[in-house]
Amino acid sequence: MKKFFTIAAMAFTAVSFAQTGNVGINTSTPNVNAVLDIVSTNKGLLPPRVALTATNSPAPLGGNVQGMVVYNTATAGTAPNNVVPGLYYNNGTIWVPTTDSNAVTSVSNTSAGNNLSTTVNGITGATVPMVNSNAVSATNGNLISTVNGVASTPAVPVLIAASNGLTATNGDVKLGGTLSQPTNIAASAANTLTLSGLQGSAAKTGTLVADGSGIVRLQDRSTLSAVRVDGNLTITGAENNLFFYTNKSGTAINEDLDNLNEFSGNTFTASQSGLYRVQINSRYDQHTNAVDSGDGYVGCLRLMAGNGPFAGQYGPFFCGKVPIVEVGGTFVPIGVPKTDLVKLNAGQVVQFQILVYGATTNVTVYYEILIERID
Repeated sequence: MKKFFTIAAMAFTAVSFAQTGNVGINTSTPNVNAVLDIVSTNKGLLPPRVALTATNSPAPLGGNVQGMVVYNTATAGTAPNNVVPGLYYNNGTIWVPTTDSNAVTSVSNTSAGNNLSTTVNGITGATVPMVNSNAVSATNGNLISTVNGVASTPAVPVLIAASNGLTATNGDVKLGGTLSQPTNIAASAANTLTLSGLQGSAAKTGTLVADGSGIVRLQDRSTLSAVRVDGNLTITGAENNLFFYTNKSGTAINEDLDNLNEFSGNTFTASQSGLYRVQINSRYDQHTNAVDSGDGYVGCLRLMAGNGPFAGQYGPFFCGKVPIVEVGGTFVPIGVPKTDLVKLNAGQVVQFQILVYGATTNVTVYYEILIERID
């Protein structure tokens, strides 16, 4: 019996019991708040090592005991109730790991069609929609985004390009370019169109005009209607008091200027619709008092609207008296002019006639015809 107490004393030499019921190992002053206070600088606490089967199963214990602590040595169970090696405590219902036993150790993503699935630690979650393809296209000024084969609706209007007199550079649209279609800019009395800062030109110049359809055109010397012709014809005494066309009997004329080739014979044919200034200047020679009953004769001019004896005329004809030569004087040519404004449509004509009245001998008439479009 003495030997037994000696061994027991030796075994519990490092264990102290406080009067408060605390137990201390390797300390004589266990913490008053602890039932067991273990002190060591080079050793740890080794709890019971068991093989748990799942967090929702108490096995290998016979039942859940709240506060029970074990070290699990097994990897077992099915998520989310699986267990891995580590320290667990029991909360009275399940085993709870003291560390995150579900720490992420592997992650993988898999796409199928337009769905994405993620697998974490071998566990695959529910699929979620994903952007599998995205194509952006611009057509006819509309931007369309096609995601997973489905085009956006409605399309978004965007500036893609500029045309018909406009240019686009880096999204900046400016005037300047080639017209690609008939274009109308509608102005009004309240909303006028103005050009300012136009510079003078020493080169070929012209005038901007609007035709009958409102189309703006450049009118310059290459498109301007302008005619100057001259010639002469002889009217005999027997032909007195008759109007004759200026190309009577095929009399030749001189075309000094016929810009648009509108004059032929004695006829001007307008190639453009517009307002024209038409003028014929004639020159008659004086006679002596020995002819024409001693009192001279009359020269007349008129503008005709067409061929034939019943053709209309533009305005009244114009006449001038050609008196006899004064006593002791010399022959003086007498001028008779006829000027009128004529409104013509394209294709309409003006013809020129000359008459001598009261002459008893031949009269040679020299004439000049001037025509210009003025509108």
